[in-house]
Amino acid sequence: MCILLKIRRETLKNIKPKIISWSALHRRHHELSDKHGDPHSPNLHGGNWRDRIRGLIHSHLTWMYKHEYPSVVHYVPDLIKNKNIVRVDRYYYLWASLGFVLPTLLGGLYHWSLAGALAGFIWGGVFRIIWGGHTIWSINSFLHCFGMSRFETEEHSHNFGPIALLTFGESWHNNHHAFPGSASFGLEWYRLARISHKEKKKRGQKLRK
Repeated sequence: MCILLKIRRETLKNIKPKIISWSALHRRHHELSDKHGDPHSPNLHGGNWRDRIRGLIHSHLTWMYKHEYPSVVHYVPDLIKNKNIVRVDRYYYLWASLGFVLPTLLGGLYHWSLAGALAGFIWGGVFRIIWGGHTIWSINSFLHCFGMSRFETEEHSHNFGPIALLTFGESWHNNHHAFPGSASFGLEWYRLARISHKEKKKRGQKLRK
């Protein structure tokens, strides 16, 4: 059990930041994308191949271990005034912990064994976080270096269709930077993309990002 708790604690470190702080980071990224001050750009470490690899590693993973936290008052004043978002944000680690507890309980009850509980913990908890994390982090890293740019933007964002299914459409990253107020990154009906917040009050409407 101590080993499971340690694995859970280490895995929780790799979960995305809390809602409000993540939103501030994301808006900072859009404001200074691939410029000095961007928290996770792969393109600010030099031009030779070693620097490019170092930039990819930084933007994919290591930036999370040490970075500046943008002011939430400056970047997300709308979110800190939203009582529902503040409430969810306050209990963030509870929700994250339930992502381990529930699969463990379900696995144990379904198989009625400790082995079933362990399988639920590993596959429904640890593996889910690791898989989902690397999938999303690849957008910060690889999609600011590789792929196709459909729109001319001020940074180095790219689209990459082969992983659209894995990312629920978030790999249409150049589209996202071109139209940051749209919740549907695919733009066309046949391009898989996640839509939320009532299509963010209809796709294309300018919402602050």
